[in-house]
Amino acid sequence: MPTGTGKTVAIFSLITSYQYYKNDDSKFIFCTRTVAEMEKSLIELKKVINYRINIIKKRNELSEQIVKTDIKEDSDMIRNEYKDEEGDNGWSRFGKNSEILAMGISARRCMCVNEKVLLKHEREKIDEECHKLTATFVREKKYISKKLNNYSNSNIDRISDFIIKNKHHIDMEDYFSIYNSKNSISEYNDLGLCGYFENYKKDFVYELIEPGVYTIEELKTLCKNYKNRENMNAPICPYFCAKKIIEIAKVIVLNYQYIIDPKVSKSIFLGKDINNRVNYKKNDIIVFDEAHNIDSVCLEALSVNIDRSILNKASMNITTLFKKIEKSRIVNEDKLREECYKILKKIKSGKEEYNSMLNKNGEPIESINSGNKLFSENRGDMFTQLSSGNENNDNNLESQNKKNQQDEIYFDEEMNLVFRGLMGEEPNNKEGDDIEKLTDKVIIDDLKKILNIDDKENDDVKDKDKDKSNLEEINYSPLLMEDIIKNVVMPGNIRKSEHFLNLMRIVVVYLKKYINIYEVTSEGPLSFLYKCEKDTKLDTSFFKYSFDRLKSLLNALQVVDTDDYSSLNVVCNFCTLIGNYFKGFIIICEPYPEATGIYDPVIQFACLDSSIAMKSVLNRYKSVVLTSGTITPLELYPKLLNFSTVLTASFPMSFDRNCVCPLIVTKSSDLIPLSSQYSLRNDLNVIKNYGFLLVEMCKNIPDGIISYFPSYIYMEHVMSTWYELGIISNILEYKLIFIETKDIVSTTIALHNFKKACDLGKGAVFLSICRGKIAEGIDFDKHYGKCVILFGIPYQYTLSRILKARLDFLKETYNIQENEFLTFDAMRQASQCVGRIIRNKKDYGIMIFSDIRYARNDKKGKLPPWIIKCMDVSNINLTIGAGVSISKKFLLNMSQEYKETDQTKISQVILQNPSKCWDIVKSVLNMDDFI
Repeated sequence: MPTGTGKTVAIFSLITSYQYYKNDDSKFIFCTRTVAEMEKSLIELKKVINYRINIIKKRNELSEQIVKTDIKEDSDMIRNEYKDEEGDNGWSRFGKNSEILAMGISARRCMCVNEKVLLKHEREKIDEECHKLTATFVREKKYISKKLNNYSNSNIDRISDFIIKNKHHIDMEDYFSIYNSKNSISEYNDLGLCGYFENYKKDFVYELIEPGVYTIEELKTLCKNYKNRENMNAPICPYFCAKKIIEIAKVIVLNYQYIIDPKVSKSIFLGKDINNRVNYKKNDIIVFDEAHNIDSVCLEALSVNIDRSILNKASMNITTLFKKIEKSRIVNEDKLREECYKILKKIKSGKEEYNSMLNKNGEPIESINSGNKLFSENRGDMFTQLSSGNENNDNNLESQNKKNQQDEIYFDEEMNLVFRGLMGEEPNNKEGDDIEKLTDKVIIDDLKKILNIDDKENDDVKDKDKDKSNLEEINYSPLLMEDIIKNVVMPGNIRKSEHFLNLMRIVVVYLKKYINIYEVTSEGPLSFLYKCEKDTKLDTSFFKYSFDRLKSLLNALQVVDTDDYSSLNVVCNFCTLIGNYFKGFIIICEPYPEATGIYDPVIQFACLDSSIAMKSVLNRYKSVVLTSGTITPLELYPKLLNFSTVLTASFPMSFDRNCVCPLIVTKSSDLIPLSSQYSLRNDLNVIKNYGFLLVEMCKNIPDGIISYFPSYIYMEHVMSTWYELGIISNILEYKLIFIETKDIVSTTIALHNFKKACDLGKGAVFLSICRGKIAEGIDFDKHYGKCVILFGIPYQYTLSRILKARLDFLKETYNIQENEFLTFDAMRQASQCVGRIIRNKKDYGIMIFSDIRYARNDKKGKLPPWIIKCMDVSNINLTIGAGVSISKKFLLNMSQEYKETDQTKISQVILQNPSKCWDIVKSVLNMDDFI
């Protein structure tokens, strides 16, 4: 189906209508490649839903006016199609007039509204800054520290750490008002927290979100103006709000990564069902738009690259973590114990005074000391002995120092802060002061009385929270969901933090030795593991758990600067993948990956089989649809992704006029063949004639022209030659020149100025790369793209070791020949580039394929059918002069007034008769044989 002909609208209309008919709890998940495509898709969905709401509203109004019994019964049946049964969750169903809740979700960089966080520009820095403000232990520590400032000015961090680590024994809300306190955004900011996130945690409820289709900007506006149950303005975080709303939304629009990449997909609700079942096949419908490159996305999701810089930083990360562990164990036990007892005494005394004041006013309260007479009788004497400056207390502290650390405060193997005297652990040495033991027992018993819990319930809470914590850590694992379940139990040799870090240090040292080569090496994962075990004497079975163990360690140490440990994170990611996946993967070590003579070795753990990541999607969802305007040939995708199709179809499309003019220019006016193949790449005559072609097009074509090169290296070589020959100055006489670079910021600025030049009437040329950012998701509709030129065929770099390994794998596994895949890959990329200029039926443009190889049947036959249909025989194998002449004639015809015909429009009257409407569609599109 051609680009710009309503493919997205047709999909939205069909699937949402099917959802409306079924009226069940299934979701419609629409996946796009870029944020710009997501926004456009949501706008189109809004038009479809608004149209349906208006039609159904009129139908309902009409049915209410009809009095006849039989028609009334029919209208009741229609209403029952969308009426919720009593007790059902109405939020996952359609409203009375088919209203739905639909939204998109993207990264924090696109959805965050916190000005402090947005001061950062890189995505990783924004994520890290958000984590610093929203992590659970950070929030609790901020609230506790604020409370402790009223009682003590020393060791607040240590005391707050102690309280957080042992929060199961203390009513956190009762003592510190963490979860129900109300503050303004500025007050939260002064506290060092994110006010939007705090409001979200305390005030967000589903019922306050009105049904509708929300783009990202509209969702941000909604969250800024959010009102809580008391109708008070309480701005909430759009990012976390979106992650919560997708649980009840009917339609969700998001990026590919949320479905395919395991590191991202499990961070939202879509990765599993409500009961965390991973093998549960959901009834959701998932559509991958612009899915021509979906196999490449699947490969990238399970691939890792490591260079020397990453390994050096990983070593530094390990050293830093060792220091953090050592620092956490150097605690002034006596002083911290004394401070903890003081704080407990003061908080308890404050609560008693408050309760006594309430008693005087006649208000009934429950005594916090009920059921603990022993504590009430001895409390005064015991806390007096614990106060500072008391001689008996000093003697007690001296006697404690003589014990064999039976009552010490320290971090255990799991990095939990342990306070033996308070938490009721039995000391090894039975000697000691009876009052100390009594104090410890009384305080913990008193806290249990306050909370009304027993040891068994407390253990259940611990286990429950531990399971929840483990699940959150698993959410960021690089493994596919079904593979994570096999790795839940952590092996004993990495349970201690020091042991794990020592093992990772040995692995990093081995990788540094492995990468120090001067010839390319390649081997399978099993061969790599065998050599690693042989050289290091390690049992590499712990590799598969390394990523989860690192996350557990960082959480235990309460590390918020996660980006600082990204290098160690990459190494653990590498180890986890290599420990779990063997077939369809390869490890390649290249000493000169960028260019010959530039020594920068890199280890590449590359996935060769795109079906591995896709299999997880097919197992989770009932219906999976791949669609694109350039997804040809259709029969090759089921082979690459290893699945059986229920339906494979290429839909024709009618135009009021021939709005596409594809030309294959193969030679110059002096009959020199034009090609970017290796033998002619440095030919000065070829480069010069490419320049003449662009100059002639700039002379005769108004507005915008987009030119694509196979690679950055070739574009730089051609432009330097053009500059020397004076071709650049000739182009500048007619149009401005803008260039795509590897820097996304400068490319975005260049694109903005290109469109601005076209709007001002000057016109411009945009020189870009076939596999760059401009070729994916950027539309050049209207006057921004009247002509697109492809200089050469965008083949992949055929000397790439990874590409060679993948070609061998495809040949051995799926019997796909090397030349077949290379041609398929190049032509789908070329089709995607030229399709950028046709975005609706009113658009028109010229497509120039400037390479002699395009005229061959094996290349031309792999173009989309809608392009081949518009390509006359006379438009093949042209010279530059003939191509310019045909282009001028085409533009003259297209400049006439555009008139819509019945071929592309069906009136509302015909729509009322479905059979007649369908007959017209089949006759116009010649679909009698297809259906």
